[in-house]
Amino acid sequence: MARSKTRPSLENPRQELELLARDLDLTAFADHLPEMLGRAEQMSLSYTDFAMNLLQAEMKARQERRLERGFKRSRLGMVEDLDTFNFSFRPNLEPRVIWILNTEKSFLDNR
Repeated sequence: MARSKTRPSLENPRQELELLARDLDLTAFADHLPEMLGRAEQMSLSYTDFAMNLLQAEMKARQERRLERGFKRSRLGMVEDLDTFNFSFRPNLEPRVIWILNTEKSFLDNR
């Protein structure tokens, strides 16, 4: 990620905010900034609410990216449901028992 250490200030404060957010690796913050600024102006949000909304969007995006990276690193491949699961790869699993456990709500509730 390219970071500008000597970038001159811009005339447009919105562009300046977006570039500063990107320099700080706050990509979701920068992506949502125009939308959130418009909403804050329309709804007369307090500074606290405005900052909270932007930081929550950044946190959510980071959590989603972390999950995506973890899934990619796990190399699990396509997630299957029971309808398409090939039980021949796991002969020690009895399909009948798995289906019963899947349909029994009380089993999951008692966990």
